Amino acid sequence: MAVRPDRDPDPVRRFDCVTADLHRLADWLQHCGVTTVALQSTGVYWIPIYEILEARGFEVYLVKRPAHEELAGAQD
Repeated sequence: MAVRPDRDPDPVRRFDCVTADLHRLADWLQHCGVTTVALQSTGVYWIPIYEILEARGFEVYLVKRPAHEELAGAQD
């Protein structure tokens, strides 16, 4: 996860996917003054973090990945 560099001296952090870590992520985002979050919809993996962030009062947007990434065999 990343926030603007002016929001935290360590603006890029990694969080595991267990519930306690997702709550730590939400705590950190609140500490950084974040109010809006965009999540990429990948399978069902977005659901727990979406629910936690929404319950904490964040404005959460679910976005699809770019169409070119969905093409079979597409290369970056």
